[in-house]
This record gives sequence, C-alpha cells and structure tokens, in this order.
Amino acid sequence: MTEESLFTLQNLYHAYCACREGKRKTHNMLAFEMDRERNLVALLHELRSRTYRISRHICFVIKKPSPREIFAADFRDRVVHHLLYRAISPSIDARLLPHSYANRPGKGTHAAVHTLEGHIRAVKRATGGGYYLKLDIQSFFRSINRHILYTLVERHIAEDPGGGGAGIRVA
Repeated sequence: MTEESLFTLQNLYHAYCACREGKRKTHNMLAFEMDRERNLVALLHELRSRTYRISRHICFVIKKPSPREIFAADFRDRVVHHLLYRAISPSIDARLLPHSYANRPGKGTHAAVHTLEGHIRAVKRATGGGYYLKLDIQSFFRSINRHILYTLVERHIAEDPGGGGAGIRVA
C-alpha cells in the first residue's frame, strides 16, 4: 500500500470510526466530532503534505490496580494510530508468536488466561506439580528505546512490500 492509497478520506473515516468506539464521551473525542468533516479533511491534508505532527499527550495517574502514570494520545493522533494500525497490523501480526495476546484481535486477557490454565493443567497431569511466575515489569513501555523501535518497524515495512506498509516512512 502506498501513501497515496493509504491516505484517503475513506480510510481516515474508517480509522475515525474505529477510534471513537469506547471513547464516545471523552472531551477530546467530542471536540473533534463537533467539526468532524473539517477535522478529518485537515488531518488528511497534513498527512499527505507530510506536515502532520503528533500533539501533546495528556498525562494522568491511576491508582488501581496499582499506581501508574498514563500518557494518553490526543484523539486526532489516535485516529492516525488506527489508520496506520489497519495498514501494517496484518503483516506484523503474522510475525508475532502465537502466545502473544496483548492488543491482538481475537486474543486478549481472557484468551491468555484460558490458555495459561490449560498449560497449568497439562503440566500438573504430566508431573504432578509445577510452577509459574506472574510478574509486571515496572515502567516497561517507558524504558523502550524509541529510536531502535522505529528502526525495527521501518525495516519490517521496507522488507514486506505486500504487507500493507510499503511506501510508508516512519518518522
């Protein structure tokens, strides 16, 4: 997929519709929707002319289940995330391990727990016992080197011209 075929009003509208699911009452979503057509056309122009810039994130702290900082993207940036996700996810998803469950269609927390329970039962039957480890790596996503991540994504897109991301440059 080239930039010309990716950056269309139809694709942007589909990304907008996917993005607003579950976000119907947020301030950013409502502000964007007040002038939806103009905002989508302006965003399309920025993407095509390569003048699009990521907005400031909103930072807040949640306390449950444990205290952590959340950095939420502005709604218009989330629309762009959905647009790019739709283009490159099939190719990236095909390269992921089958037991990677986060943010994947048809997977998720419940599927991961169900699979884990099956593995625990199988180990108990085979050995009479067994162990497993539950952990959370503190500040994992904040510790990722974004330059390395962008390089890996850009390389993957360049190597997979049929995967939807050909012609897209990661900036």
